[in-house]
Amino acid sequence: MCGIFGLFGAQMSQEELEDMAKRMVEKLHHRGPDDHGFHVLELGADADGADQRLAGRGMVGHTRLSIVDVEGGHQPLYTPQEDCVLICNGEIYNHKELRQGLQQPYRFCTNSDSEVILALYKQEGMDFLAKLDGMFAFILVDFAKQRVVVARDPIGIKTLVTAKGKNGELYFSSEVKALPKDIVEIKEFPNGNYWDSSTGKFTRYYEPSWWQDSELGDMAVPSAPADLEKVRTVFEMAVRKRLMADVPVGVFLSGGLDSSLVAAVAKKYNTQEVLHSFSVGLENSPDLTAAREVAEFLGTRHHERIFTIEEGVQKVRDVIYYLETYDPGTIRSGVPMSMLTELTSKHVKVSLSGEGSDEVFAGYLYFYDSPSVEELHRETVRKVKGLHRAQVQFVDRLTMMHSLEGRVPFLDLDLLDAIFSMRPEDKLPVHGQTIEKHILRKAFEGYLPESVLWRQKEQFGDGVGFGWIDGLKAHCEAIVSDEEMAMAKVKFPHDPPSTKEQYFYRSIFEELFPYKGDASPATLITRWAPWSDPHKHSEPSGRVQGVHEQKVGA
Repeated sequence: MCGIFGLFGAQMSQEELEDMAKRMVEKLHHRGPDDHGFHVLELGADADGADQRLAGRGMVGHTRLSIVDVEGGHQPLYTPQEDCVLICNGEIYNHKELRQGLQQPYRFCTNSDSEVILALYKQEGMDFLAKLDGMFAFILVDFAKQRVVVARDPIGIKTLVTAKGKNGELYFSSEVKALPKDIVEIKEFPNGNYWDSSTGKFTRYYEPSWWQDSELGDMAVPSAPADLEKVRTVFEMAVRKRLMADVPVGVFLSGGLDSSLVAAVAKKYNTQEVLHSFSVGLENSPDLTAAREVAEFLGTRHHERIFTIEEGVQKVRDVIYYLETYDPGTIRSGVPMSMLTELTSKHVKVSLSGEGSDEVFAGYLYFYDSPSVEELHRETVRKVKGLHRAQVQFVDRLTMMHSLEGRVPFLDLDLLDAIFSMRPEDKLPVHGQTIEKHILRKAFEGYLPESVLWRQKEQFGDGVGFGWIDGLKAHCEAIVSDEEMAMAKVKFPHDPPSTKEQYFYRSIFEELFPYKGDASPATLITRWAPWSDPHKHSEPSGRVQGVHEQKVGA
């Protein structure tokens, strides 16, 4: 995992570009402290295609966290003829199979998983994107054709934004913080798409049937019954392929169902001497207790980070800076997650996570109140399609905060195709009858202690200790005055905060990211909420759901 950035159409000198590249490297250093490189380039006024913003000087740059081909995988990468340059953030899990399946011989210069992108592009054009199995964001410049192509993985696991400069120049970056303060517009680069300077347009390349159907008013709902063996097979393969690395791999272990299943399967296929697991929480929190039980059951080498509410409050500002959000649910979970990733990075370079399961398997407690099985299916698809602005961004930013690579097996493309072909009634939790994620639990009976396999869903910010959120909210109540709240809509006309907690986070966010208007990263933020309605549900905690064993008021 790494940081990438690109600039095109700049009217700058070589020295000015190099200075900018150094500043961007510094801002993205946390994403890739092992190595960095950049390439300054120039595209002519007759650059191929409709988008003339590319004409002029430019650059592509990369900060590297070395995971595959640790010694030889320096970027930028070039074709043997040096007529194309590539920078890539992410992992291509099937890169060896893709190398072996090339239509023509190709002289590789490294063992990097990313280099296969150059080979495929040279032989197939952009049609190769559907073959990539992994998480990625990349920029490729074809000097011979004076062409630039930029792409992002299907789910948007790897973060990428695009921006317009004051003089019309075009930027791409893994994170907002690397962009200059004088940009005039910022947008998220859409997941499952590529942008091509030869057309000046985005093209969607990832179009499974379940994804396409969700765009229609009358969404097709699958009717095939749940196949537990299929669930087990696709998930085990998803975990197994994500153990690919030339460095140590560990697992986050909250003690909840999802991370525990990831740990169980990782332990089954682990080829390292030992599998490290990591958890975080307040003293005597539910997650710490359950994680210890799972670690002992599986035989992992377990590590814990026990924190206090005061420690957590002190981390809020840093978490907002690295997450680039003011969403309350994300920040609540982000603070303990940041401490977890800091601990993890001291032992391994890659860690597997359980994110995505609740969206795919209808695991959130609000699914008990689904108005119909059809709406449950629509909501799970909507949630997966929005993950690039929610949980996967959360994993990317907070692992990268401490130079750690996070991988999410529940968002494997084969797994998504399999689960979204099964009828939603088998996912529907029913009060007093079937627990949430019932088919996932049944598929893996015997893999975990019964107390964990059938443990109720806890959102991460709750599971680290219920006192954490209560303490954080109390701190915000003490910091933000009633007078400030009365002026919230005036101070923050876009998506104004409705609670003192939201006001506290938003104030820090605006201070850290003082971009204005269309250039403000606030326009990129989507608040997490049940049924995709952030204004109806201002409290993101799972404890406000009626089915929760320790329900509290909203």
